[in-house]
Amino acid sequence: MNEMTALERGYRRLLACYPRSFLRENADEVLAVLLAPTSVPRPRLALGPDLRIGDADREAITAALGEHFARGRLTLDEFTARLDVALTATRQSEIAQTTRDLPHL
Repeated sequence: MNEMTALERGYRRLLACYPRSFLRENADEVLAVLLAPTSVPRPRLALGPDLRIGDADREAITAALGEHFARGRLTLDEFTARLDVALTATRQSEIAQTTRDLPHL
């Protein structure tokens, strides 16, 4: 019995996402990408504190800060100061500072 490697299974899942007509018409390009040497450098993804955040992350933090304010864990001044930081944050490390001393909800 011929067992597939994890890479082969991944390729099969990837190819299953495309219509057969697309794969027939673009077979050469698809094969070139799949068979490209693995030594080609891949883009480095940001991890941890350097990770950029988006609007959804800022909205989640502002909602959490509002809940902490409602439960009496933050004064009005603390809440507004943290809200200002959360709304202007662009990185995970910046937004983490706003809730570092608060319990998880």
